Order: sequence, then C-alpha cells, then structure tokens
Amino acid sequence: MKVADYVVEFLHDKGYELVFGLPGWNILALYDALRSSGTEHMLFRHENSAAVAADVYGRLTGRPGVCIVTAGPGATNSVTGVAGAYSASSPMIHMAGHCSRSEALQPFHGVDDWFFLEKMFRPITKFSKTLIRASEVPEVLEKAYRTSVRGRPGPVHVSLPTDLLEEELEAVKKSSGEGEELGCAHNDLERVVNYAIKILPRSTKPIVIAGLGVLRTFTWGAVEDLTRRINAPVLVTRWGRSAVDPASPLSLDYVSLTPFRDVHPLIREIIEESDLVISIGLEAGSRRLLEESVKDVPMLHVYQWDGCPELVVGPRSIEIRSPSLRRILELLHRGLERCFTATRWGDVKNRVAKVREVIERELRNFAEQYSGAKPLHPSYVLKVLRDVAEENAIVTLDVGDNMVWAETFFRVRRPNSLLSPGRFGAMGFSLPAAIAAKKILGERQVLAITGDGGMLMVLGELATLAEQKLGVKVVVLNDGRYGMLWKAQRDRFSGRFIAVDTHPPNFAKCARLYGICSVKVSDPRELKPALEDVLSDEAPALIDVAVASHYEYYPYVV
Repeated sequence: MKVADYVVEFLHDKGYELVFGLPGWNILALYDALRSSGTEHMLFRHENSAAVAADVYGRLTGRPGVCIVTAGPGATNSVTGVAGAYSASSPMIHMAGHCSRSEALQPFHGVDDWFFLEKMFRPITKFSKTLIRASEVPEVLEKAYRTSVRGRPGPVHVSLPTDLLEEELEAVKKSSGEGEELGCAHNDLERVVNYAIKILPRSTKPIVIAGLGVLRTFTWGAVEDLTRRINAPVLVTRWGRSAVDPASPLSLDYVSLTPFRDVHPLIREIIEESDLVISIGLEAGSRRLLEESVKDVPMLHVYQWDGCPELVVGPRSIEIRSPSLRRILELLHRGLERCFTATRWGDVKNRVAKVREVIERELRNFAEQYSGAKPLHPSYVLKVLRDVAEENAIVTLDVGDNMVWAETFFRVRRPNSLLSPGRFGAMGFSLPAAIAAKKILGERQVLAITGDGGMLMVLGELATLAEQKLGVKVVVLNDGRYGMLWKAQRDRFSGRFIAVDTHPPNFAKCARLYGICSVKVSDPRELKPALEDVLSDEAPALIDVAVASHYEYYPYVV
C-alpha cells in the first residue's frame, strides 16, 4: 500500500472517527486516502482553527486530536494552535504535508532549510519529526501517538513529504503500542509515595488545590475521594477551573491564586488557616506562585511528568512526580490518612457551604445592580446566560475582557466543562473550540463566549458552523474595542490610546448571511427573552450583545 493509505489505516486502527484540517497541494494524497475511509474529516477555514479543534478533542476525550494541514503556510498558520495545546497539556497529533524530497534545495511552500517545520515545531511539541523513508513511517507514527499521551500530555508533529505519501510501503508488522518506554520499575512509585507519606508533617487542617493536570488526566473523581478521606476543602487554580465537581460538599471551586488580581478574603482565610497544602496537577509556574504567596505552610505537590517516579524534598515542600497522576492518587488514598489527626476544621462541609453562599450572593448582587445598564453590563449578561443555560453546558472562552467576565460570572456546574485558551492566551479560540466540543459531545449544550476582537479573527468559521449544522450558541460581548487593552492603556499609560478600536461589523447580519439564526441585543430588557429563544432549539445561533469596556471588574478572582 502507499504511505498515505497506511497513515489513514493507522488512524482507523487507533479508533479515529473524526479528524480536523484544511487541505493543500502537498497533503492531497493523504486526503484522497481519507476520502474512501470511514474517518470523517471536519474542514475548517483556517488551519489555526483546525489545531484548536484537535486541542479540544484531546481535552474532552483524553486521546490525541488529529490535525492535518499542508506544507509551508498551512503548517505555519497552525503554529499558534499547536503552541496553545502544548501550553495547555492537550494531546494532539499534528500532521503536515511537506515539500517533496526532490526539491529540498529551493522548495515551493518551503524555505532554504528543508527541515524548518521540524525545527519550528520542536519547542512547542513533545516530538517533532520529518519522515524521509517509507520504512520508518509505522514506527514514527506509533512513537508519536505514545509520546502524545504518556506522562504530561501534549502535541506531537510529523512532516510528510508529498512524494513520500505516494511511495509504496512494504508489508510491516504493526506495533501494539503497548510496553513501557521508560525504564522504571513497577514498584518505584509506590516506594516514592510511601516515603513521602512517612516524612510528611502531621496535619489537622489540610487543604487541596487542584490544577490543570487533574483535567487532562480525568482524575476529578479521585481528587474528590482523596479530599473526602482526609476531610479537606478543595480549591482550584485559574487554569484548573472545573477540575473538581462544583457539587461536591468539600468543593469551593474558587481560584486559590493568581498574579493578576486578589483572591477573595474568605478563600485567603482558609488557605492561611491550613497547616498543609496538597497541590494536585499544578503546573510549574502555579507551584512556584503558590509557594511565594503562601508562606510557612508545608506543601505536598503531586503531578504528572514524562520521567520515572521521583521524590524531591525541599525546605518546606515535597514533590512526587510520576508519569501517572491517577496512580499517585490511588497510592495516596490508601496511605495518606495516617498523616492526619482529628480535624480542627470543625464542620468543614458547613463552612464550605457558607463560603460558597457568601461569594455567590456577592456575585449575584454585583451583577443585578447593573440589570438596567446601557450598554449592557457584561456581568449581568453572563449572570442571565447562566440562569437560562442547561445544567451540563460546556462553555468555551476567548481572551480579553469577555474571558475575565465569563470566568467570574459563569460558574460551570460539571467538571471539565470550561474550555479556555489557558495561559498561552490566544484569541480566536472560542468558536472553533465550541464547534469541536459540540461535534464530540453532541448531547451537551455548548456555548461559545467571545468578544468582537476574538470573533473577527475567526469570522470565517461561521461557514464551518453552518456547514456542520451544529447547535452551538455564540454569544459575542461586543464593545467595539480590545477591551482589556483599552483598560491597560487607560490605567498604565494615562489614557494614551492606540490601536484598540476594532470597528466590528454587525455580527448578527454576518451570521444570517451564513444561514445562522442571529439576534442583536442592545436593551437589557431584551436579553433574557432573546437568550431563551435561541437556546430553545438545536439550531446554531449567534447573539451579538452591545456591552461597554469601561465597566470595572469584580475586585476578586474567583
């Protein structure tokens, strides 16, 4: 068979029914093979959107999303989405067509260095390889798949020269993909965890802080079991939002630390009262920020990485690192309770409930005081949207003012239901992310919350939404500005504004041109009826809401 046929067969054998991409000359042989397969291809109108969709596939399924693009500009257009997936620890297989091996000197869709794509993707992937010989294709694809999901998940990149795709591949023995690449003894982790528990100081007021790693490993149930076992309240980091079940009686589900805004005093009080912090799945920066902001409290950090199990003992912290966060939690669950004496939290569940009640009341009152504001106040828009949305709604966010308001006032009610660009902070994430989420989990309501700046970056994906006929509801908080930058220029640069006005079109009319139901809202009295109307059926819809950028944020990050 040809290499292109083998690649498609490889995807089929891995169980793929859906991949994302945008074709081009150098990858057409793979698309031709894909056409006659049972795998569906979702066409996006920009390669970056296809990479975002593959990122979301990885987040929601735990398996690498597949993004297929063409050589040169096709691949470079997707760099932002791949980098975002790397930052967010999302598994992805990024396949790019590549210039023919025979034109390596001065290729079309290439540069003088024929290996430039491999080199360009290397810092933002776990593995980057340009295939040269047909015989290496099976091994490289298998290694790419395994690397993407092992340890800390992330994207991998494979460049496929156009002439290689049409080359014949001799019969090969397929790898099962099983086996451990790392030379780790099976009892290494158990020994590490047992020693960590042995040297851990006794605690009467432990707290748990869950991060991004809990989302990527689908271990929120294990985290809940652990917190229940040791009777500890659980918080989240900003990028770990929805990493715990908000309905859990020990879940505060509020952010524990951030370098940008203050943590709520009630949350700060609980953190400062604790005598042991157990962080689960926090990224390196979040672990450092936690240690800098919470002084004189012992900490146990557990997280997933690509190396063998390892224990690192610092002046006031202990780190357990392992390729399997789930396995760490299983071992901790069995042995950790002996580190705790009778709790001094009192009725911790009642205290957690009271803190949640106070903060939710503050948020509700903050939003409702602006119920009559024109332009509409973003907090009120998000509060009303939350009131009318389904309990299990998945929400996708963009970067900018809209993200700050949505993170604060739209409280998701299920784990792994808030999808954001994360710390890489790429605009244009929300709409392609929502399209992918709805395609993957069609029974769930999916809401794409974005701003006019983010919407302008992906306006062409309205064609994707219309073609797919997916019931995504797009809510555009439209202030005609890059609102976060406008605030920054107002506050940091004495109001010297430059390049912050977006001059957006009428998004509702744009959506209607694609055959998408749409409405423009500029009166707060129209908001709830309009949202209820578009949420009442499964058709795709867009709501263009006139808001303003001068409104001040709620003072705390929650």
